[in-house]
Amino acid sequence: MVSPRFFRYTHQFVPPASLLAGFFLSSIWAKLSKSSYRRYLETVFALSLLLYCLVSASNGLEISETYKSHYDDVRFASGYLMSLEPKRIYSDNNVADKYNFYTSYERMWQVPFEYNGLRMQYDVVSGNRIWLLYGLNDSYVVLGGSRGVDYGSNWILNQGHSVLPGNWTLIWGYDQELDSHRFEPLRIYYVK
Repeated sequence: MVSPRFFRYTHQFVPPASLLAGFFLSSIWAKLSKSSYRRYLETVFALSLLLYCLVSASNGLEISETYKSHYDDVRFASGYLMSLEPKRIYSDNNVADKYNFYTSYERMWQVPFEYNGLRMQYDVVSGNRIWLLYGLNDSYVVLGGSRGVDYGSNWILNQGHSVLPGNWTLIWGYDQELDSHRFEPLRIYYVK
């Protein structure tokens, strides 16, 4: 059985596998023909492999920077929450998990995974449904930011066009460039 993620990564193994298969098939054919043709094939193979390595390295650096940039939101939010007086924290699972990890799971009581019977994860409290959290008090709420390129935007608590109640006070924000994985800047509110 093939993992569903297998096909997502085919771009990483199909080109080098094609290069190797092409080289070996052509080298077999070259043995049957002139040796100067074999030298030509070896040169083409070496240049193709070099080009693939350069493109892969460039792509790898770009992906690495993308992941680092997007995971910074989670790290910084969790680190800032650790510096605050312990209170309940309402956020998505990614921030909650990182916060629990940073606190050695000693403050897990602070991070409820549901509110009024609604799960805090996946498409429950996002966009125009942020009003579901209006009844909170004496707690922190993490809104916006990114959780990484492999995390859907419907898993993140975003304010959207909602107006926040007067008892929500912005205590910390982290502005980064908005993109397809970061619709809003990361913000932490204290709810009185």
